[in-house]
This record gives sequence, structure tokens and C-alpha cells, in this order.
Amino acid sequence: MKKLKHMQIPIIVAAGILLVAVILGKTILKNNETPQTESVAIRPIASEILASGSVKSENEATLHFQTGGKLVYLPFKKGDKVNHCPT
Repeated sequence: MKKLKHMQIPIIVAAGILLVAVILGKTILKNNETPQTESVAIRPIASEILASGSVKSENEATLHFQTGGKLVYLPFKKGDKVNHCPT
């Protein structure tokens, strides 16, 4: 009976080593497979941007008047530089 117990331990260890070897062998074979490749096509990139929204100038000014009415004459032309002079 004692001989049987002493024989079980080496058999269990050998079976464990065999199991680890099989698992490692499958993992190594799986990693050695040839990887899949893809073909790459070179195409020009479009240089246009499509967007919706509104554009505001950094130099835009909102005019406020003390009295209401219709503006008849503005002594400035488009593109003229105007400085603000506080009174």
C-alpha cells in the first residue's frame, strides 16, 4: 500500500508537467502563425473643410446709439480704421 502512495506522487507530477508542456506548445504554435496583411492604397487627401455655423470677426463692433432713428450718413468707408475715443 505504501509503494502505491509513493508511485502516485511522481505520476501526478509527470502528468502536470505534460499538461503544462502541451499548453505551452499550443501557445507557441499559435503565435508562430503568419500574420494577416492588408494592402494600402495611396490617395490624395482632399483639402477642403465642410462645416456649418457662423463666422464672426475678431475686430467686429456693435454700434449703440443714444437716440433712435434711421442712419442716413456714415462718414466711414469699408476698411477704414476707427479709434474709440471715450468722452
